[in-house]
Amino acid sequence: MLPDYDILFADQAEKYDLLVAAEDFQGNLLQTLKRIGRLNREQTVADLGCGTGRIAYLLAPFVRHVYGVEPVAGMQRVAEAKKQALGVKNVDFFPGEHKDIPLPDNSIDLITEGWAFLISCSDIPSEWHPDFEAIVGEMKRILRPRGAVIFIETMGTFNIWKEVPSKAAELYDYFERELCLKKTIIRTDYKFASLEEAVDLCTFFFGDEIGKEILRSGESVVPEETALWYGKL
Repeated sequence: MLPDYDILFADQAEKYDLLVAAEDFQGNLLQTLKRIGRLNREQTVADLGCGTGRIAYLLAPFVRHVYGVEPVAGMQRVAEAKKQALGVKNVDFFPGEHKDIPLPDNSIDLITEGWAFLISCSDIPSEWHPDFEAIVGEMKRILRPRGAVIFIETMGTFNIWKEVPSKAAELYDYFERELCLKKTIIRTDYKFASLEEAVDLCTFFFGDEIGKEILRSGESVVPEETALWYGKL
């Protein structure tokens, strides 16, 4: 059984942050973001659904400024606490929804989104296209004329998807067919301090079945594939 992500994000942001800190121990994500995002010190970035700030803090050393937008107060609180602890000056966080981004028109060079759109669309019980088209409209509003986007979504954790589940397949097909974005797939394996930590944190986020499979594997490294879609809207 999967967790209730609304409750998890609101009440257990600190534990979520421990999970994502173990992800991509080989550093593939940053290297790919640098390549496809052409990161440079002139760029202003908006990170939508920024969570506890993981992508924002990855990008911060390579760009001018990052604005993290996050609707869940608990997640934003953890992100802000990390800013103080890390002493990062060029990252700011704002409360906000994907359909109402609290940033000015034509102010952003690069929009990133990490593992947020699929969860948002999965929460919509019926037709998600109108909602997502409104999100696309907001992204176009804040992007500068030559601005670009990078969407980061899962291709399976522990069990790499041979066939993408239907809800994800619909969204991913939209990225490629409707938005004409390019795609690349990378490994973002987790490496935990122990098997016990792997089971605990993966059960917490991915559910009981994944936790049981990791326990049976006896491994503290958990395989994962991640897709990145990128281009101009």
